[in-house]
Amino acid sequence: MTLDSISGLFLEGSCRLNVGNSLPPLIVLTGPTAVGKTELSLQLCERFDGEVISADSRQIYRMMDIGTAKATPAARARVPHHLIDIRNPDETLSLAEFQASAYELINALHQRGRTPFLVGGTALYVRAVVEGLRIPNVPPNLELRAELESDLAEHGVGLSLIHISEPTRPSKSSRMPSSACKWGG
Repeated sequence: MTLDSISGLFLEGSCRLNVGNSLPPLIVLTGPTAVGKTELSLQLCERFDGEVISADSRQIYRMMDIGTAKATPAARARVPHHLIDIRNPDETLSLAEFQASAYELINALHQRGRTPFLVGGTALYVRAVVEGLRIPNVPPNLELRAELESDLAEHGVGLSLIHISEPTRPSKSSRMPSSACKWGG
């Protein structure tokens, strides 16, 4: 996809502009790996004085360049990129931490008069930022993780998934009322 071809998207109704919103702009480009998000984001950032905030759960890791389609050093020289290579592969980044970092960057870019572009294919990262999901900032449960890894090693994927997916339903009094759910579910 090229910069010249995106104007047709707006005419076809595939994309919506949120006209009249009081929030400063945030441009979101999302989709699967290797569909052209990076090149399009570079063109748009150059045209609209923007910077990229990566919304990819694998590009956060250093030394994981193959298979993640990270922006090349040349691309990063053209346009500043954020939230790439911020953790070692043995370190975690929770969704709450990602969301907080993205919000800090968005605010900092707006204060500098720059346009933030949230670019990536990790849908939950995008939703967390765009929809403002309320995510508890809890540390990883290393004991549960070790138990699940042991179960996986002992039983394999099939039996482990069955064990994990045993139905547990909260009592009716502990569930959120349907009127509080966005889609009434």
